[in-house]
Amino acid sequence: GPVPETNVKAHSLLFCLSPNDLVYVPTTEEIESQSLINLSNLSNDQTDRVYKMVSCSGTQCFFIRNNISSPIWNKFEFSALNKMEKSIDGVMIKDVCRKLTIDRLGNICDIK
Repeated sequence: GPVPETNVKAHSLLFCLSPNDLVYVPTTEEIESQSLINLSNLSNDQTDRVYKMVSCSGTQCFFIRNNISSPIWNKFEFSALNKMEKSIDGVMIKDVCRKLTIDRLGNICDIK
């Protein structure tokens, strides 16, 4: 069915994530000033902070970095499930992430 506009506690939802959606995890400075994020020209450091949503369960949401195809050391590098809730920097991804809208050619069109 359609995605609701509020959660069970009547809080407004900012966006909806599905498996394979990409999110950007901003730095503290970027959270304070979103103009620091240039969508047409992300730096190498910024592309390292793009994560793919893998799955969710209850209040948990799991991600993997976008540039990782498979772990080298299975069930060790990221967790027993090969996915993580926190970024490489230890930030809870679901608390700060911005959803990326990608066109069919892989260009970033928008960030929410």
